[in-house]
Amino acid sequence: MTDLGEVAPLGFTIVRVAKMHRRWVSEDLAHLGLHVGQELVLLNLCEQEGIRQTDLAVALDIEVPTVHKTLARLEAAGFVERRPDPDDGRASLAFLTRRGREACAAILEIWQNAERRLSAAVSGRDTQVLDRLLKGLHSAT
Repeated sequence: MTDLGEVAPLGFTIVRVAKMHRRWVSEDLAHLGLHVGQELVLLNLCEQEGIRQTDLAVALDIEVPTVHKTLARLEAAGFVERRPDPDDGRASLAFLTRRGREACAAILEIWQNAERRLSAAVSGRDTQVLDRLLKGLHSAT
């Protein structure tokens, strides 16, 4: 079997670090009753409540059916509620519940904790360089 670490060391390392970060965030989100990915929907709603599902999908760069399924799960768990769009009977708008609003601060703290863990492994100046390099990679796509 081919060793991806030798064939594609940069990509392989990025994937491993992303998995590590995802695991850290996932463990902490579980204490809130959330799964990875759901927190991004909630954070978006913290910034812009009453958004259409289609607009939320565009904002998060995910498919509308994924947003629909995620909102359904968040609604069942008491984090969001969907209301009919008064301007379009076919559409619905997503709003945070009290529980959803309370989760926003905790989600930010979870991501800040994961950031601290990443930064602890890299010196201060190297953290800035790494951030710039990763942003450069992302903008190249």
